[in-house]
Amino acid sequence: MTVSKSAKRGRKRKIGPRTPSGQLSRAKSEDPTKVAAFARTRHLGPDWLQRHAVKPLDPMLGSVVGVAIITANPMPAKPTQDDAAGVMQRRASLYAAAQHIRRCYAAYASANGLPKRSAQVVRILTPVDAMQASADDPAPDLRTEGERAASADAAWWNICCQMDALTKAVRSDLKAMVLDDLAISDERPVIAALEMMAAWLEGRRRKRGA
Repeated sequence: MTVSKSAKRGRKRKIGPRTPSGQLSRAKSEDPTKVAAFARTRHLGPDWLQRHAVKPLDPMLGSVVGVAIITANPMPAKPTQDDAAGVMQRRASLYAAAQHIRRCYAAYASANGLPKRSAQVVRILTPVDAMQASADDPAPDLRTEGERAASADAAWWNICCQMDALTKAVRSDLKAMVLDDLAISDERPVIAALEMMAAWLEGRRRKRGA
């Protein structure tokens, strides 16, 4: 019978998944969005999820603004198919607006050497390695550094132009919720600001499609 070196030395063999060579494999780092969504799922409880027609670990549960969007767009007690579709569409539209703000700021901050505002939203900033991308990943960005910086500056400038229509307090709350993943006392003005942003993005899509 072959005795392992650890057994000869009187040490217990560590338990866990191993590579084909017999070494302990390192666990992959967990998706921070899923970790946050899991924590909020436990905090909100199954009754809240059922009442708002939200699946456990829904990506929107991974951030404060996502939960605020769900709460601001409740599902009717006995919704028709059209009612349910309308609620889901409004939620998706507002969340897409929040994600757009995050992506634009992330690119702008990266291009200008600014610090990242929240570890929770850093995940969407990570560029995809062209050799490791899957079919579900966005296409790799093959532009030059100068082209990316110019595009990032222009995109964030467009966001700032839209936010100029908001009061200073609402702009501050919007950035706190969307960029810093912080809870605020009154979410309604931020939801209204996201509705404005979503309408602006929809208008841009229609112009491009025309």
